[in-house]
Amino acid sequence: MTLPDDLLISIFLFLPPHLSYLIRSSLVCKHWHSLIVDNRFLHRFQALHGLPLLGVFTNSTRIPRFLPAGDPPNRVAAASFALPDLYWNVLGCRHGHVLLVDSTWHQVFVWNPINGHKRLIQAPSDVDPRFNYGNVPESNAAVRHDIYRRNVHIMKTEDGDLGLAALAKFNLRLWAWETDAEGVTGWVLHRIIELDRFLPLDVSSLPSPDNGSCGRPPVRILGLVEDDDLVFLWTITGVFAVHLKSMKFKKVFEADVSATVYPYTDPNVLSLAGLVGRGGGNVAAE
Repeated sequence: MTLPDDLLISIFLFLPPHLSYLIRSSLVCKHWHSLIVDNRFLHRFQALHGLPLLGVFTNSTRIPRFLPAGDPPNRVAAASFALPDLYWNVLGCRHGHVLLVDSTWHQVFVWNPINGHKRLIQAPSDVDPRFNYGNVPESNAAVRHDIYRRNVHIMKTEDGDLGLAALAKFNLRLWAWETDAEGVTGWVLHRIIELDRFLPLDVSSLPSPDNGSCGRPPVRILGLVEDDDLVFLWTITGVFAVHLKSMKFKKVFEADVSATVYPYTDPNVLSLAGLVGRGGGNVAAE
């Protein structure tokens, strides 16, 4: 007995949001493959689950430069995302591309790990190679003095406008740059999320955020995915990914990942479900 296509598609839509599940399902038969790689299905799958997080890049020298997300066998192989050159530092990830800069800040490198495409861009001649002593700068902003300087990140608001995520103590504050009825423009506080109310943190055992001798705060923003409202938080119990809309959270790394992370998603990765499963493309699963 063959199930109707509409019923098959409904089942496929509720597969776990990871590339490997789509790959395996697409290999069952040619008909399933044609349904899964169809752009209409992929758009519906992405709208329901968001973009799959493949992993995070870091500039740390103490941990791997790329940490795949998920558990085997449902995660990509770290070797597929090895940096072209270890002397390059990551500046950011967007739309499936990684922006890298060399240690002298003379060259900028745009790299797509999925298809291997690379583009080298020469920096403007007036860039001072001594800028920041060759190190990638951390996020910084001035919204208010009790916020750790690395705990402020630029992000989009729900309306697509300029916003900020600022973490003070255990409170994540979401700000928006708005103009009021009188034409005055400034930062407006939209939401306060009390992280210690839902994250599994043993607050009594954490160092006091008011202790000036503390080297780093008990909770840190490591990075975020703007389009999916996904923020990565460091705690002494591990690194959590928190969806700001649903407030669902998941521990993604047990390791002490305290450096800034650059989450990698790819809007086209779902379309590789059939291609990767048949031996094409660069991405392999562990």
